[in-house]
Amino acid sequence: MLLAVRTAEWINTLTFSFFVGCAWLRALTRRQRVRATAFGVAGILLTLAAYGAQASWRLPALSIVRDWLPAPLMMFVYWQTGQFYSRRNEALEARLLALDDAILGALFGRRTDPSLGIAFANVFEFAYVFCYPLIPLGMLTLYLVGLRAHADEYWVAVLPPTYLCYALLPFVQMLPPRMLAADRWRNLSSGPVRGLNLWVLRHGSIQVNTFPSAHVASTMAASLVLLRLAPAVGIVFFVMAIGIALGAVFGRYHYAADAITAAALALILSFLR
Repeated sequence: MLLAVRTAEWINTLTFSFFVGCAWLRALTRRQRVRATAFGVAGILLTLAAYGAQASWRLPALSIVRDWLPAPLMMFVYWQTGQFYSRRNEALEARLLALDDAILGALFGRRTDPSLGIAFANVFEFAYVFCYPLIPLGMLTLYLVGLRAHADEYWVAVLPPTYLCYALLPFVQMLPPRMLAADRWRNLSSGPVRGLNLWVLRHGSIQVNTFPSAHVASTMAASLVLLRLAPAVGIVFFVMAIGIALGAVFGRYHYAADAITAAALALILSFLR
């Protein structure tokens, strides 16, 4: 019997192929085009290799590889779309900063109270740390509660909202607020957890803002599918996803509009499934 291709594998293959095609149609530098193509080809080959290996040998371990492979491939898509960055939209940055200033000013007062503002932001700075492990933790949860058979369903919930956020990056290009001198809230949080988050971003980020926030979209989508499959655990993940969204804004990793739009996107796609 022919081994079925998983829906998540189709999503990844089509996404990588789309961005490879875009790389050769858009006006990119040679280096950007080569890197975008390399990430895409590597992602496609890894997807095909995992499928082909299990189709040939039918080893249980290879099925596990297919369960987990979409997690690192999400980063490949992220780095691939990062090659499309060319010029920031300063006017849009200014508008989103003005919105953030209104929201944060309402919360903390027009003059930031260091004791209140920093303490409040640091709580959610810690929550933001989990934007990195929450997606694989969701898959691990399915294994632990005996729902591994839903692995493909999990990725079908997580990948589309995440990739839609990445897909807008070639067209909506901004720097994150933490990198803007005009953002008076960029030092709201501090301490070792802040240092950890910034270290990760220095070594793994494309240093460009994704609008909507892919971290918020992916973690919210993961929590929503877990709410359906394992409600008790899903509640915990949902609370963590909200904490990540708040941490994205208070840590100035994203504009408030990024987080709000991403959460709405995850909710809409969850209801449409």
